[in-house]
Amino acid sequence: MPRKVFKFFLPVLYSPYFSSLVISIAVILLLPDFFEKYKSELTDSGILERRNALFAYEDLDHDGYSEEIEAFTNTEGVATIKVTNHRGIITNQWDFDGQMIPRGKQFFCGDYDNSGTVRIFMFTQRNDSLFLHCADPGHKAKFYFRNRFIVKILKGQKKEDYGVDDALLTDLDRDGSKEAVFTVMAGFPLKPRILFALDLMYDSLAASPECGVLKGINDIFDINGDRFPEIFCNTYAPSNYPDTSLIPCHDSSAWLIILDHKLRYVFRPEEFTGFTSSLVTIPFTSNDGKWIIAGYHHRGSPPRPSFMAVYDPNGKLLEKVVSRESDARHPFDILTLGSKREKLFKVNHNGVIQQLNAKLQIIRELEIRDLPCTRPSRVDIDRDGEPEFIFYNSSKNPCIITRNDFSDPVRLEIPVSNPIMVNLSLKLNGKNEAELFIQSNEHFFMCTYSRNPYYLLKYPFYAGIYLVILLLVFLIGLKQKAALKQKYNAEKKIASLQLLLLKDQMDPHFTFNAINSISASVSQNNPEEANRNIILFSKLVRACLVQSDRLSRTLQEEIDFVNGYMEIERNRLERKFEYHVQIAQDVDIRWMVPKMVIQIYAENALKHGIKPLKNGGIIKVNASRDSKCLVIEVEDNGIGRGMSQQASGESTGKGLGIMDQFYEIFNRYNEEKIRYEILDLSDEMKNARGTKVRIFIPIHLKYNFYE
Repeated sequence: MPRKVFKFFLPVLYSPYFSSLVISIAVILLLPDFFEKYKSELTDSGILERRNALFAYEDLDHDGYSEEIEAFTNTEGVATIKVTNHRGIITNQWDFDGQMIPRGKQFFCGDYDNSGTVRIFMFTQRNDSLFLHCADPGHKAKFYFRNRFIVKILKGQKKEDYGVDDALLTDLDRDGSKEAVFTVMAGFPLKPRILFALDLMYDSLAASPECGVLKGINDIFDINGDRFPEIFCNTYAPSNYPDTSLIPCHDSSAWLIILDHKLRYVFRPEEFTGFTSSLVTIPFTSNDGKWIIAGYHHRGSPPRPSFMAVYDPNGKLLEKVVSRESDARHPFDILTLGSKREKLFKVNHNGVIQQLNAKLQIIRELEIRDLPCTRPSRVDIDRDGEPEFIFYNSSKNPCIITRNDFSDPVRLEIPVSNPIMVNLSLKLNGKNEAELFIQSNEHFFMCTYSRNPYYLLKYPFYAGIYLVILLLVFLIGLKQKAALKQKYNAEKKIASLQLLLLKDQMDPHFTFNAINSISASVSQNNPEEANRNIILFSKLVRACLVQSDRLSRTLQEEIDFVNGYMEIERNRLERKFEYHVQIAQDVDIRWMVPKMVIQIYAENALKHGIKPLKNGGIIKVNASRDSKCLVIEVEDNGIGRGMSQQASGESTGKGLGIMDQFYEIFNRYNEEKIRYEILDLSDEMKNARGTKVRIFIPIHLKYNFYE
């Protein structure tokens, strides 16, 4: 049965259609992807005029065009926000009390009361205090509120070292209006490290419990089903506190911290020791319930294994999976997708993304080349209702944009000096494509992202590649058939020439004459001469048979054959002529020459030039060389070509014709050609005195040309 199947598929495998398909697939895989499903183009880039300014784009008046919002320190050292519309006209400006904060989220925008009015919230520092302000873009230089005190700021050794991060609007208490939620994280001043929630409707400020660990907001989601969302925190342990006993949840360890809507601990924080360790927490919903997923990674020494863990909403550990030793030192990230957080993903350092279930078992994997292992930003760039992922890392790796399921990655060469300090916003351009604005320190980039209109053309393009390759395969096949036919004809002709050469070597007249010479020697009671002739004749016959399948032989073999032939003819003609061979010292007798290249011309010299003479005939063969060729001369002192054509001879006249065909085949497959010339010799009175033939054989002539 397998043999029958093999015989059935063998013609398919050898068909040009199948081979063209295989080649086409290989070519398509090697080509860059011109037809990605989505495309992204860099539309603008440059350096900002104000080095410490922070930019963002927001459609403040709902006209379909985003206004440019710039926060900067003016010439009087005061924090300022300027709004410019899409026509380049400054429409509003606010000067705030105090200076801009050192780093982080300087300002953010949003509609906190669902009234349709987008307001601008700005953080400033005045003296030792942090304040929040709210500007109303609908009115010229008007504040909704200003100078809302947030917290006291401790000063470091020389300057303030803190930042505001993760600032956003969300409805924590489900009263229909949103709270401003943000973190204030200090560096070496150590305090404050607090998460705040400001109820903008009632002007009440809530703060998380005092703790020493650095933390940020990762997600806000109702994990325990009480209708109020919990805040899932990321924590990092820089180990700034010299004495860990001075403060709860010190920063020499990472901590599992979940806060309720009033910023209280949902359960007692769990410690994970390790300097420079970090812990990421996210919510996850499966068919069996809701869970807390934690991911731990340690960068310090001695190394501690990374792991992922599953907790119930009350903080009870259910599952724990420790990373392999080879992955223990590499960072990873975890995140959940969907409105119910029903899809759990782990992003590994090598670009492998794994979808996991509630037991942390791998459901599926995909890989994105050059994917940086950093927490991606989410922006709905193409405004289809589903935010895209934007991954950015150092300048060594490109910025990568994917769909919200990590599919269809698109790369942009955007150098980002510090992925943590990247500012993103979306610029609306009316009916034109929206642009993603990326700010990294003083550098900015604008890019578009949309579905590639040429995506569906890839199928006709691939079909075109297949048809072109199929045509090339057919043309190559035709050329190969023509070459094979030419080779066959050449071999056929060579075989015919070999037979003709063999026949010409063993001419019947020569054979009979040689036998007659031997018989005459015997009848004349001359056994020594008869024996010598028999030996010479047998050598000639043996050489003809042994070399019958060869087109060439050495110069020595050719001369030996001609010597034997001439000696027998001299005996038959009672030594009426002399025969001499002279080889120059710079000629290698092992050089290959075409078979019969001397014998044919020596035989012609004997039959047509010497035999009509009564005596005194001489045939000379000389072999010399020039820079490129072996030169062979066959000279006789016979009656000349003119007299020979008038006389009758024994030759069939085919010898020279055979050699001409022989040379034609050799010259067809060699760049350097064999050539010859025939010279009629005469004395001073213009009387014929013989003929000279000169054959020029290239030293590097190729003899196995038909292989």
